Amino acid sequence: MRAATNALAVCVLVACDQKEASSPAPAPATAPAERNPSSQSPSERAIRATAAGPAAVVNLVLEWDTAGLRFDERHAEALGRVNCYILEEDCLSTEPGWDMITAVRGYEVQAIHEDADSAVYAIRFDEIGTLSGETMKATSGTQPDTLWLKRINGMWRIVSVESQMGPHLSPTAAFRMQAGLVSDTAKLAAWLGLHR
Repeated sequence: MRAATNALAVCVLVACDQKEASSPAPAPATAPAERNPSSQSPSERAIRATAAGPAAVVNLVLEWDTAGLRFDERHAEALGRVNCYILEEDCLSTEPGWDMITAVRGYEVQAIHEDADSAVYAIRFDEIGTLSGETMKATSGTQPDTLWLKRINGMWRIVSVESQMGPHLSPTAAFRMQAGLVSDTAKLAAWLGLHR
């Protein structure tokens, strides 16, 4: 069993702002199922990801998290189709009010387990540090986050409250969200490694 699990382990390293900075080439007009993902609504993308498999769900959640989109009303509503923390209560998956965000350079995804109806992924973020109002604090040596996924009615969903991660934003998204909360945006940009 251990050998099979190790054979499944796949790592992907994503640099957040490189992913944000690149935009896919416009897709030709085609059927909705083949449209460019950036032209799809958040709900359409969530539905497609949950149908595609656990890796697609993890990639979508991390893309929206690091871009700072998970708190946008349309994206938050679409995440309701992805998260199912408390199945017994009609997939209750409320998002708490977060007092701080974690700025990240990128992340690494590792498949720990995957079978026909469940999957587990470990996410290790390359953290810059935490931001809360004017406070910027460097972090190091953080533990990976774990996402537990289960196929429910044919759709892959993130299950278990333990799968809920705090916000992780790319430097660009962190700057965009925090700039109005700090008195010295030049200091914030320098701390995030942005050259403004």
